[in-house]
Amino acid sequence: MGEQLRMRAPAHYLRVDLSDPAEVEYWLVVLDVGRAELERAVACAGPALWEVRNWLRGNAADGRRVEAMGTRAR
Repeated sequence: MGEQLRMRAPAHYLRVDLSDPAEVEYWLVVLDVGRAELERAVACAGPALWEVRNWLRGNAADGRRVEAMGTRAR
């Protein structure tokens, strides 16, 4: 079983850094998305938080739309 990472706030709050596992864990929780969805958002929109959030808002993989950072319409 993999080791559990301690969630840590990112070094830069306006940038999604996929190279740091602890920061990835933070963004998964804050943006309420899965790893693959977050990786796709960063690949398509770039690492800027607002661009990632806007991309997720329009392209949620499960058909739901991200309404605000960390919350989703159900």
